[in-house]
Amino acid sequence: MRESSGRLCGYVAGESLPQPRSRRTVLVGALLTVISPLMAQSGRVRIRVTDPTGAVIPGAEASLFGTDNQPKLIMKADDLGEIVLTDLPIGDSRVIVSCRGFSSLPLTVTVRNSDEVKVEARLVLGTMGTMVKVERKRKRWWIFR
Repeated sequence: MRESSGRLCGYVAGESLPQPRSRRTVLVGALLTVISPLMAQSGRVRIRVTDPTGAVIPGAEASLFGTDNQPKLIMKADDLGEIVLTDLPIGDSRVIVSCRGFSSLPLTVTVRNSDEVKVEARLVLGTMGTMVKVERKRKRWWIFR
């Protein structure tokens, strides 16, 4: 038997050490970590629905439309005439506010950051299937709508 001096020559197989990262890679990773929450931001829109006199309209509906022109979400106004749409993407969103007896009101709401956007939606009375009598200097006119 030979005695060993405590040294071993040879190759030990196993995991290799990771390559050191460049400074540019570290900076790009840090930048993406900082701006990623900003890219995923969403906003809120609070719509207050009123009639021509300024009275609130509880039960009015707001329909949020997608890029395919199909309603993605329909929300009803509360007792204060308010509709809150949440998790809207940054940018423009198309909304149509409606209520029975009133004309529909198309809106484009712009969300710029996570702050709440407040919108006043004043609906006008609708005219559908009504007949109006107009008299003018002994001539009668009938207007159908």
